Amino acid sequence: MMMIRHCIFLIAVLVVLPLPAIAETPIIGLLGDWTGSGTVRPQLLDDRQEMRCRISGESDEEFAVTLSGRCATAQKSMRISIEITQKQGDWAYRAVASVGNSPRTFSYIGKDVENGIWMRSREPFRQDGRSLVSVFEIGFESIDRVTISESVTEVGSGAQTETLQITLTR
Repeated sequence: MMMIRHCIFLIAVLVVLPLPAIAETPIIGLLGDWTGSGTVRPQLLDDRQEMRCRISGESDEEFAVTLSGRCATAQKSMRISIEITQKQGDWAYRAVASVGNSPRTFSYIGKDVENGIWMRSREPFRQDGRSLVSVFEIGFESIDRVTISESVTEVGSGAQTETLQITLTR
């Protein structure tokens, strides 16, 4: 009888204990294989183009996920890679993104928002002779559906352009 009470007490304690932090980490929801479609503006002044993607989310360390794969428009195909890590603090996320064969990478910082993650470039970057700041948001619509959007804002004028809108499903 004492053993049964001890087991019931132990189960009750385990149920109310918080899960490990990794279970609470939204980026873990990005693990797995994803396919999707949406629109992209390859350059700031370009028209939107239809795009399709195949992306895998993998993790080989706690609090980090790497999204990598290929996206293609009618004109070209490119490799993408985004490594997202979670830390403690107000700006809990760090990300490094690369596109295509370019050695250039983009660094982001971010935070949790309702049903997603909001990230902005750590510093302005140059494109088409303009100084720009990038903001992207990952929205968790369900366990099997994620949206990723990006907009860029021109430093100085404040002109904003949506550059990416994609929906991914498992």
